[in-house]
Order: sequence, then structure tokens, then C-alpha cells
Amino acid sequence: MRIPILSLLTTALVFTWGNHTVLAQNKNNQNTGFEQKATAVNQAASTRGGMDNVLRTISTQTGLPQDQVQALRSKHPKAGASAIVLSAVMANQTKKPAETFLQSHLEGKTWEAIASENHVPIQTLNQQLDQVQQALNNPQAAGTATTTTQPATTAASGNIDQKVVALNQAVQRTGNMNAALHAISVETGVPQDQVQTLQQNHADAGAGGVLIASVLADETKQAPETFLQTHASGKSWDTIASDNKVSLEKFDLRINKVQNAIGSAPSTPTPTGR
Repeated sequence: MRIPILSLLTTALVFTWGNHTVLAQNKNNQNTGFEQKATAVNQAASTRGGMDNVLRTISTQTGLPQDQVQALRSKHPKAGASAIVLSAVMANQTKKPAETFLQSHLEGKTWEAIASENHVPIQTLNQQLDQVQQALNNPQAAGTATTTTQPATTAASGNIDQKVVALNQAVQRTGNMNAALHAISVETGVPQDQVQTLQQNHADAGAGGVLIASVLADETKQAPETFLQTHASGKSWDTIASDNKVSLEKFDLRINKVQNAIGSAPSTPTPTGR
């Protein structure tokens, strides 16, 4: 039995069109889900109470320093919380300024296009939206900066970069930069005037970055400035520590000590691990 060629062509076209339709529907569903998450974050932020708390939560969950989050909000007051979140995530993933991504989105480019152009998986943005929404809806369970977590326990979980963010926020919250720098000097053996110079020259790294660079210097006998410059060029603290074969434990005790120092501001913290 011979099947007419026209029938075969018709069947093939229908099959192809059907597959195209399914793929398009899947993509639309994904986009719809993404937009729904963004809307949910905006709604959670609007009902959370206090934009300062919302911005602190975004900073904690994305790793973008709080002053930068606040600057984005001040410069783009009409941008929703979700746009600031996604800008911060893109900045964290690419080491480019968050402002670049937020401006691009406000000019009309979708987050899917922005993520694709910068080789950031859309799933990464989705997951971060979920985490921020959870933190906004249930801050105590999420362990955001608005909770009463004791400083000494902050270093118990998370990677080095997350701990640096937590320490910087604690220093900013308490205003005890001098106590932090003194503790860093005591804990790592880097002279205090040198620690202060590092902090002045690398303000974006914060006390947390100066601490990690000083620990690395103590462990490797290299200059802390070297590590701060490497980090500023885009390499994470976890990668730098791994490259120099310095274990996580070397950082944890000192992070806890500095956290305790800025919490109680003792004049002479007890050195550890040197």
C-alpha cells in the first residue's frame, strides 16, 4: 500500500507545528512563573513593613552590600524589590555593577534576555527570588539580618563569601569598625596601622574582606594586599582560599572572634589559632 506523498508532508508539518506549539507554551509557562515570582517578591516587600528591613533582607540574601542596595533603591525609586534582587544576583554572578543590569531592565530588556547574554542560568534567578520571598515572609526562619541571631554563631554555616557579607553587615549595624580592625590585627598578626590602611584602600571589601586577606597573609606569608586585589578583580574568597590551600577552619575561629569583639567591644580580644 502506497501512502500519498502529500499526506506524509501534511503529517510532518502538523507534527512540527505541534512540537513548536508545545515548546512555545512551555517557554511561556516558564516566563509566566518567573513573572509571578517577581510579583510575589514585590508584594511581600510591600507588606513586610519598612523598606530598610526589606533592603537589609535583599543584601543578606544576595550578598550585595547594603549601601549598594540602598543606592539602587534611591536612584531608582520606582524599581520593585524584585528588580533590585535580580540586579544584585546578576552582579554577584558576573562581578559587574548591579546598576548596569537594573538600568538595562528599566530600559525594556527582559531578565531572561539579560541572564542569557551574561551566561547566568535563569534557574539561579528563580532560586534567589524564592529565597528572598521566603526571607521576607518568614524572616526568623530564613535567618535574615532582621533576626536576633547572635554574632558568634554566624560563622557556623555558609561559605567564606557569605560569612564576609555577614561580618560586614554586623560591623555596619554596630558601628564598631575600630574594634573590628583591632581584633583583626590581634587575630592575624598584621599590624593595626596596616589593617587600617587596607580597609581605607579597599573600602568595598569591608572589615570582612580585610580579615580574610589578613588570615590568608598569616597562613601563606604573602602580603594581604595581594589577596584583596585578587578578590577585587573578580575571584571569590572561597576560590582564593582554595587556591592557596587554606582550610575553612582557619577562618571560622577568627570570624567568630571578630564578631564577638564588635558585639562586646573588648579592648584586648584573646588571640586564636596563630
